[in-house]
Amino acid sequence: MAAIDLRLRPARMPAYCRPNASAPMNPDARTDAPVQPAVARRLPWRLEDIPFDTIELPKIRGREDMMFLLGAASFIEFASDTYAGNLAEFFRDEPDIAAWLSQHWEPEEVQHGRALRAYVEAVWPEFEWQRAYDDFFVEYSKLCGTEGYESTCGLEMAARCVVETGTSTAYKAIRDFADEPVLVRLVEHIRSDEVRHYKHFLQFFDRYHAREKNSRLRVLRSLKNRLVESRHSDFEIGLWYAYRTRYPDERRDGKGFTTMQSRIARKVRDHYPAGQAIRMLLKPLRLPAFLSSMIQPMLSPIGLVIRQVLLR
Repeated sequence: MAAIDLRLRPARMPAYCRPNASAPMNPDARTDAPVQPAVARRLPWRLEDIPFDTIELPKIRGREDMMFLLGAASFIEFASDTYAGNLAEFFRDEPDIAAWLSQHWEPEEVQHGRALRAYVEAVWPEFEWQRAYDDFFVEYSKLCGTEGYESTCGLEMAARCVVETGTSTAYKAIRDFADEPVLVRLVEHIRSDEVRHYKHFLQFFDRYHAREKNSRLRVLRSLKNRLVESRHSDFEIGLWYAYRTRYPDERRDGKGFTTMQSRIARKVRDHYPAGQAIRMLLKPLRLPAFLSSMIQPMLSPIGLVIRQVLLR
């Protein structure tokens, strides 16, 4: 990953895509579609809850890197439904899990994209979001495949905990250095959603683990695999297309783009909660409480490695 991964999640998690995802979908149909009332009632918060008209523009307008960061995050979040269908299909043997994924997880992730888009367009109205997203999606959709599935449902749930760990901790870092009040409020909503998603995936992991009886070594291997995959981030794609709206003549391997990536990664890294990430990553191992509390202080150097992997 060339910069911070916000779907990052961390990641390039397995890119779960619907069967036709390799063919570019019509982004306009998805981004402009209104939220259905039944879906809106299930959401923990709504766009209408965010007072975009009270944004303190002097605190954010001149922070160009934030425009790129939030724009890229909005692209990734908006594209959640690209792989959500196959993720639900993978867990089809548990109807309540598949229903939660399609009725709660997916709509909440897409709402994150809508809200971030609304913020970006309120602060930087010259940002051509739809055009940038359309270009982003053409490339992003080609990366989708099913090769990243873990071998069992339980191990995939463990891997999903890695994904949500990366997402929630990255948004916490952004919240902590975003000093514009409306953005802080918005990012906290998103962070809280991601933490709740993590708890659901951990609960589902426990259900499968009771049947599969995977060894801690197998679980650890799945955690490691997903963590390593986070180095090959889809987020770089999002950053590129956000950056290109402002600098259309720049090269993807040029100094301007790579320097911007480094600045963003450094900013997030400076605020990244490595200790929290360690605690969340350890939970699927289900270590005895005394052992977990004993080894966490010894893992501080690993936390620095995790931070480097997720935010390099």
